[in-house]
Amino acid sequence: MNNHVPITDGVETLGTASKYWGNIYTYLVTVKPATELTIASGVITITQSLHKVDTEGEVATDNLDTINGYADGKLLFLAAEHTDRTIVIKHGTGNIVTPDGSDYSIDDTNKIVLLLYHNTKWHLIAAGGGGGGAATFLELTDTPSSYSGQALKYLRVNTGATAIEFIAATIPGSYTTKSGTFTGFTAAETKTLDITGAPGNSMRVKGGKLYISNDPTADENISCRLSFYTKDTKSEADLITDFYFNVTYTEIKTANWSATDTSGDVNTTDGLVKYDLIRATGGTAENIRITAVTDSDTLVFTALTNAHNIGTGVVKVIELPDFDLEDADTSTEIHAKLEIFSAPTASTNIYLEIYCLALG
Repeated sequence: MNNHVPITDGVETLGTASKYWGNIYTYLVTVKPATELTIASGVITITQSLHKVDTEGEVATDNLDTINGYADGKLLFLAAEHTDRTIVIKHGTGNIVTPDGSDYSIDDTNKIVLLLYHNTKWHLIAAGGGGGGAATFLELTDTPSSYSGQALKYLRVNTGATAIEFIAATIPGSYTTKSGTFTGFTAAETKTLDITGAPGNSMRVKGGKLYISNDPTADENISCRLSFYTKDTKSEADLITDFYFNVTYTEIKTANWSATDTSGDVNTTDGLVKYDLIRATGGTAENIRITAVTDSDTLVFTALTNAHNIGTGVVKVIELPDFDLEDADTSTEIHAKLEIFSAPTASTNIYLEIYCLALG
């Protein structure tokens, strides 16, 4: 068999543009040793399959937008000329595209990328040291583009659940109490509430309380859903979080409750259990903790500070956990909605109070 050896480098070709060799079986494929190319205004012109690339003027970072010297089906290997100088392969700026639409940095001489020319574009098909995607956190398409000004901040998923963003760390400080009332429930229905004057558009809520705030004239035990939203339209697509619970109203009976008392009778203990927080609303209102429910009309609780008369209300206080809020409308409002699942005996108002701190 004849040895096909070119007389001079780059002179002879195996096959032609119209007649290609079939299967080629070989132990090893060797390409010509790399030569250096320097970027000029974002462009290089290749002369072989393997090149080392340097930045224009040996600046620290340079963009590679366009590669000339192409033909459909060509393969090209590129490496960095110097570890201290970064070549940024730009997606879509010139005639280069990457699989995920992100720029790719060759910032180490051990990184080698493989490109294929097809349909008028060089396609990045493989990259050493991390594939064809981003080489650093900042190069990801759904993350911040810079660390500048972000010292001591932490990361969270943004309001739209589409990307990562920096946000200031929560610093212990003075929480602002914000409140409002869902008024006039007369059926199984939904009421909305926009509480104005929030401390910011991004907030940490350090708990809260919710309870019946008027006298509905009869005992109540109503299941509810409380939900918070990023926008005043309060679409379920903009839901931040929600809570399910029952609100109750009953009244003191048999005897007045006196200061220092630790037990007393009510019309009904339906919906009340040990450890619930309740509010005695008669006289000077106060919150106390149930320590036992002994029967259908007797409560045991922490000691009273004030006196409360027969016929005055006792309501269950819903204690909300910690959570974060966001106002995507940037109106510094808290957007809430309360749905009750059964009709009250008479018109019922439900009071909401939360404690919030601005983030960032």
